[in-house]
Amino acid sequence: MDIIDSVDVDAWETFVTGSAQASFYHTPHWHQIVACTFPNFSMAAKKFVFEDGACALMPLVKTEKGLLFKKKIRLKSGVLGVEGGIVTNRKLSAEQENRIYRHLTDTRASITIITNPYADYTLPDYFKIENDFTLVIRLPGADQPPTINFSRGAKSNLKQARKNDLTVRTARTVRDIDAYYSIYQDTLKRWGDRVLFTYPEKIFYEIFKLPEDLMKIWLVEHNGNIIAGAVIFYFNEIASYWHASSLRKYFSCYPNNLLQTEIIKDAAQKHKLYDMGRSGNQKGVEQFKKSLGAETFPLLHGVWKYRWK
Repeated sequence: MDIIDSVDVDAWETFVTGSAQASFYHTPHWHQIVACTFPNFSMAAKKFVFEDGACALMPLVKTEKGLLFKKKIRLKSGVLGVEGGIVTNRKLSAEQENRIYRHLTDTRASITIITNPYADYTLPDYFKIENDFTLVIRLPGADQPPTINFSRGAKSNLKQARKNDLTVRTARTVRDIDAYYSIYQDTLKRWGDRVLFTYPEKIFYEIFKLPEDLMKIWLVEHNGNIIAGAVIFYFNEIASYWHASSLRKYFSCYPNNLLQTEIIKDAAQKHKLYDMGRSGNQKGVEQFKKSLGAETFPLLHGVWKYRWK
C-alpha cells in the first residue's frame, strides 16, 4: 500500500468528484473553510493506493497542542459534527479497510472519525464507537412536487406560510450575511444551554466566497426584512443542510416550512439526496425533518486515543 500524506488540493477534488459516495464535507473546499476559520486546524487528508488499483481518500484535519516531546496530535475526519470517513474509487476489502485504520493509529495521533452515511465502511472494534444517524430526504425529481413526502401537518403549515406574504431568495451581498448572522445570535439566545457549539462570524463570510454551484445561503423575508435562513452545500448527488437560523417572533408564520420547500424544489433539479444532518438529540428538530419526509441513514462516531508508552 502506498500512502500519500500531503494530498494536492486539485487531486483531492478530482478524486472525490469521481465518487458518488462523497458529499461537500469530503471536499477540500470544506476543509479550507475550516482551516481558514480556525487557525489551530490544518488540512491533513491522506490517500491510500493499493496493489490491486483500489484507491481511498480519508479527508482529515489536524490539531496540535503541547511541547515538542509531549505534543498531543489529533486527526479528525468529520469536522464540526459533519460526516467524514473513507471515500473510494471502488469497494475495498475488509483487509484493505483495516490497513487504513492501522496506519492512522500508528501516526501517534488520537483519531476521531464520523463515518460516511453513503458508504458501508465501518470502524474497527478498538475504537470507542457511538451509533448515530443523519436524516435524509430522497429528492422527488424535477417533475414531482417538492411536498410529495410531507406529512399532513407539514403541508398545513406550508399553506399557512404562503398566506403570510413570505418570500424566499438566496443571499446576494455581504449585508445579507450580516443579517443572517444577526438572526443566528437570536437563535443562540433562544437555545441557551442546549447549544453544543457556537460558530464564529468569520465562517459564514468564508462560506459566502464559494461559487453558487457549491453553496447557497437561503433567506426568508417578511415585508423586506430577513427573518430566517439556511446554509446549504451542493456536491455530486447530495445537497447538504449545514446550518439554519430563524427569529422566534415569526414562528407563527411558519417560515421554515416555506424555506425548506423551496430548498427541496431547487435541489431536486440536479441532486438525488438532501441530507438534513444530525439533530443533536433535539427531538423537535428531528420531528420537523421527519415531517418533510426525511429518513434515517446510520453512521458511526468513533474515537481512538493515542497514549504515550
